[in-house]
Amino acid sequence: MSRPTSWRVRTRLECLGVSASLRAGALELAWPAAEAEELALLVAELTANAVKHGGGGRCVVALSSQSVELLVEDDGPGFSQAVLADAGRSWALGPDGPRPTREPFSSLGGGLGCARRFADLLELENRSEGGARVRASRRPRTTTNTEPR
Repeated sequence: MSRPTSWRVRTRLECLGVSASLRAGALELAWPAAEAEELALLVAELTANAVKHGGGGRCVVALSSQSVELLVEDDGPGFSQAVLADAGRSWALGPDGPRPTREPFSSLGGGLGCARRFADLLELENRSEGGARVRASRRPRTTTNTEPR
């Protein structure tokens, strides 16, 4: 595993910077291009959640040719019990539980649902000192490095 890299994220633009860095690093380490794109989306969703719901946060990435491990923390109010119980399994999840499907774009679950699809492991918890913590990890699922179409 590579030496972890840490970023502070306070804006959505900074989230995109972390995302682009992870994608570039994954491609340099010969991750398949489509999977490097998925890693970029994974970290973008998690860091954007930290900015949107926690006012910003910290992202730590450990990337190798064999795996990626992500840690995203914020200083916001933390996760509701409904979000902790669901952990990205529902497409449309609000702080009090699943929302009607007519409101999918206003939900917390879109980002966590995306993260669940692109991660092999996704763990959510509230930090004892306040705020939310998300751990995600993934290994390459294919072995061919081809550019996305």
